[in-house]
Amino acid sequence: MAKGYRYVECRAIGHSWDQIDDDRSHKSFGAALQFRCTRCYSVRRDVVSTVTGELLYRSYSKPDDYATSDPLDRNDWRLLLISSRRRTRRSVAKKPELKVVGGTGK
Repeated sequence: MAKGYRYVECRAIGHSWDQIDDDRSHKSFGAALQFRCTRCYSVRRDVVSTVTGELLYRSYSKPDDYATSDPLDRNDWRLLLISSRRRTRRSVAKKPELKVVGGTGK
């Protein structure tokens, strides 16, 4: 698969975030929250106001091979996802059925 295409699901439908322990100190002006994508392992770090709930800061750390030079938008990535799933279903459908040979016939 071409560089960056490994993450087509995240690019097509967005990340699947799980909250994880935050290794940063909590700032006096907000709470630090950290999340990791269950599919591509990108990490998102947020700082949120403890008074208003407003997002004050956000940063991302992505895998080294996440970057791609393709100028694709979210619609293009969704089409790639649909296409790859169709190919997967076709390859599964083409597998021959296994027959039990020789047994006792009980």
